[in-house]
Amino acid sequence: MKFKVTVELEHVSGPEQDEETMLDYFAGTIGKENGAKPPIYLSVGLQEDLETPESVYLVKLIDA
Repeated sequence: MKFKVTVELEHVSGPEQDEETMLDYFAGTIGKENGAKPPIYLSVGLQEDLETPESVYLVKLIDA
């Protein structure tokens, strides 16, 4: 399953980086196949609702 999202990064301090550098760094921070250690898992579900299991997704690859 693939989703397309838009990410907006706001420069807070230090020297500004170019778009390609920031996309590579962002992908390597969250995506398993991009080298993230550890990759991000997204968990969705209501803990109170015991009849519906929690859905878990691994951020596998960020391809910009």
